[in-house]
Amino acid sequence: MINLIQGRRVTEENDSDVEITIKTTDGNSSVMARCISDGEPLVVTNIHWVDQALSFDAFVPSTGHKTHHTMSCDSNHPINVNTN
Repeated sequence: MINLIQGRRVTEENDSDVEITIKTTDGNSSVMARCISDGEPLVVTNIHWVDQALSFDAFVPSTGHKTHHTMSCDSNHPINVNTN
């Protein structure tokens, strides 16, 4: 499961253009995110696995916008991303 979620994702939902990069080394996952249009890095916290899904929070310093993401895989969709 970890290898299926690793890599880069670009979101274009709700006027957002965020690139999310997920890496796993020695069983530990790291998440980095940045706004593509202006290069602003997002602050990513609370990275953890819940069953077969990677969960994390992201914060945009310039706007104060906060989101929670959960990424998982299933047989019908290689990556499912839920954002609240």
